[in-house]
Amino acid sequence: MDTNPDIVEVVLELLRFWRTAQPTKENSFAHLNQAWDNQIIVGGRRMFEGWVVRDWETLQQQYYNIIHSRRSGKRWMIEFIKKLWNIAWDLWQHCNDTLHGQVHCTSAADSRQLDQTIMMLFGILSRGLLQHNNRYILATPLATLLGRPLSYRKEWLRQAKIIMDSNRLWSWREGTRDQRSIIQMRNNLKAWLTQRN
Repeated sequence: MDTNPDIVEVVLELLRFWRTAQPTKENSFAHLNQAWDNQIIVGGRRMFEGWVVRDWETLQQQYYNIIHSRRSGKRWMIEFIKKLWNIAWDLWQHCNDTLHGQVHCTSAADSRQLDQTIMMLFGILSRGLLQHNNRYILATPLATLLGRPLSYRKEWLRQAKIIMDSNRLWSWREGTRDQRSIIQMRNNLKAWLTQRN
């Protein structure tokens, strides 16, 4: 997002203020005091909910103008709010996982079955030829993959199955290319000969 470094520092300070309720304004960021004050009026916690004052957008646009960037402060503000929402979601998810455990409603037997399926597919995919755009599926080592949260492993398995299906079609196309080419040549020759008669 190429955020103004001063804004980064002030937003981090705002988050510290929200957490500890002890504000500390930095004199070196005096040009950001109005945005700070307006955000405090709206609320530090509300910032996580997307209640971000427009002063930040204006300051970011000024920064883009200074560095001669063609980006817009408005687009930055949209991405900034999305980022804050994602952070809030991640915090909620972490608290929820801590409170209820990572397995949630999945039994240990289901988790073991999932891991066995992942190991089998990982082995098949690592032995086969993968298309270049599908090689990302093997970027994470198997041991690391099995240590990831349940939701991550389920998503990996879903994508691996899609890749397996597309890889089968790709392998079939590659393996039968010559045969299909010969059949096409025969059909073309046959059509040409019947056309001449």
